[in-house]
Amino acid sequence: MNQLFKPVVSLMNRLTFTWKFALIFLLFFLPLSVFTLVFINQLHERTQLSAQEKVGLEYYQEVRHIIQNAQRHRGTAALYLGGETTALGNLVELQEDIDGFIDRIDQQNASYGNPLSLGEEWQLQKNNWYFIRDNIENLELAESFELHTEFVSGLLQLNAHISENAELVLDPELHVFHLVDITINELPIVLEYMGQTRGIGSGILARGNMTEEERRQLIFLTEGIESSLQNSQRAMAMVFANNEEIRSELEALNNQAFGSIDILATTIHEEMITASEFQLEGEAYYELATTTIDQVYELLDRNILLLENTIEERIEDYTFTQYVVIAILLLVVLLLLYLFIGFSKAIHHTIKELNEATNIMANGDLTQVITIDAKDETKSIEQSLNEMRQSFQTMIMKSKDVTDSVTQSTHFLNEQSDEMAAANEQMAQAIKEVASGSETQLISARETANVMEEMSLGIQKVAETSSTVAERSLETAKDSERGNQSIEKAVKQMDLINSVVQEFSEVINSLGEKSKEIGQINATISSISSQTNLLALNAAIEASRAGEHGRGFAVVAQEVRKLSEESKRAAQQIERIISQLREETERSVFSMDEVKSEVQVGLNDVNMAGETFKNIFLSVQFISEQIQELSAVSEEMSAGSEEVAATVEEMATISSHTSNSTKDVAATSQDQLKKMEELTDSITSLNQQTIELMEQINRFKV
Repeated sequence: MNQLFKPVVSLMNRLTFTWKFALIFLLFFLPLSVFTLVFINQLHERTQLSAQEKVGLEYYQEVRHIIQNAQRHRGTAALYLGGETTALGNLVELQEDIDGFIDRIDQQNASYGNPLSLGEEWQLQKNNWYFIRDNIENLELAESFELHTEFVSGLLQLNAHISENAELVLDPELHVFHLVDITINELPIVLEYMGQTRGIGSGILARGNMTEEERRQLIFLTEGIESSLQNSQRAMAMVFANNEEIRSELEALNNQAFGSIDILATTIHEEMITASEFQLEGEAYYELATTTIDQVYELLDRNILLLENTIEERIEDYTFTQYVVIAILLLVVLLLLYLFIGFSKAIHHTIKELNEATNIMANGDLTQVITIDAKDETKSIEQSLNEMRQSFQTMIMKSKDVTDSVTQSTHFLNEQSDEMAAANEQMAQAIKEVASGSETQLISARETANVMEEMSLGIQKVAETSSTVAERSLETAKDSERGNQSIEKAVKQMDLINSVVQEFSEVINSLGEKSKEIGQINATISSISSQTNLLALNAAIEASRAGEHGRGFAVVAQEVRKLSEESKRAAQQIERIISQLREETERSVFSMDEVKSEVQVGLNDVNMAGETFKNIFLSVQFISEQIQELSAVSEEMSAGSEEVAATVEEMATISSHTSNSTKDVAATSQDQLKKMEELTDSITSLNQQTIELMEQINRFKV
């Protein structure tokens, strides 16, 4: 299924929303327009056909008048040629009427451009008439009747030609078709048969005798009248059955005309065909036949009028239908265009709102609640984005709290490290002073040994030297005491640094845990994005199942899918930032572990230095006491010179050991100072990273 829709999906993905809706609109509009144009063209063709039928009826009406007057002319000529000289005036009047109708048909041809292709056939009938008109007084009765009959027959054929070219006999409505059949085919034949019986009967009654040929003609004509009358009655019954309105207008006139035809046929049969002698006057028969023919022509004219009205109404209906269809097409097109534009604007507005909301979030403002003025599938995107915004807001607030805590800890640790560095410098200075004192003591001890060797030279000088040594011993004791106090202070500072480093290590570890929580939240965001993508895919599948009606929703599902992919990419970018933060945190943890290790080493060294200073202090106290005792018993020095020499030698050894120890302590203090400087650099770097992290977090407004 996906492969089936892959080409159209690929095409839609290459188009903007404007072109997508334009394409869909064209796909709707073009078939609708083609269908409408075809329908309008059919209506136009039907209108043209009906207009052609109307023109055909106009021609038929004129030819009908010629036929009616030609039939009258034939009967009147029979009276005149049979001996009724008074009929000449009627002949001339009928000739003028026929000439007038011929002129009207010529005018119609000139006006319409001969639309029914009458041409030569019409010219032939005019020539036939002109011959009859010009030679009527010189013709024999039989010849006149034959020429008139041929002329009327030619006019009937002309009417058949008119009805065929005007396609009157192909009318699609059943009642109109039968009415045309009665008007064009059946009634004209009945009229012609009655016209012939009028001419033949008038001649027979005017002469007072009838030949056998004339009898056979009358029998044939009356049978033809009865047969055509039956056909007309059946066709008229079909018309009445299919149209009650025509029944109400024609039924009375139809019954009257058909009743008159029966009376005329009965009169011909009784008064001429079967009569042994003629009782009916020629003029009376002529008037009866003429009255009957006029009634049938009245029915024929009413039929023609109904046909004209029906065709005119049909033309009006077709024209009105064309206008209605065009108006509906325009309305539908405008409505479709309005709906497509509205749908496009709604989609654009929703996408614009989503774009603005995501841009606000991307710029760091997480306080704006995303709202979409829609109740379709995009509402789920609003909910997902708001949930993501809340998750980000919670994450950023927690990160901000952690960062603030780290910043405060780094500031405090930085201050403590500065104080510890100052204490280390003070301790190093004190150790240098102790080392200097130890060297002085060593020199004094050596001088004492030399003095002991020269003790014999003067005990008085020994007493003075002992006094000096006592003073120096007191100073050394004081220096040792100060050094011991400095060492104890350094031990306390190292303990404090160790506590601060422990707290900072815990803060860094907490930051690492928070980073993991942030990673979990980001994983949740990625999961939401994947679920949104899955929902968009499901929506696209449902839209594809909906077929043509679901294409607009397939477009919306694709755009939702794009937004979910963009959310996923944003979550991946956040994951990279969090991963970098996590790596920096891990490096900070590692650095803090090293700092803890170095602080512990420094603490151990300072403790060792403290122990050494305690030993030095004890030794110096001991030396001071010995010197004081030496000063007190200086008068006994000569007796215990060997003991004094040994004591001085021991003091020299202790002084040498003290000097070496103080040098080691000084070196250790220098190393500790360097480590404190490294610790300060690490704290500064961590503080800088914390500041950078704070700047990134401060981009978000929560």
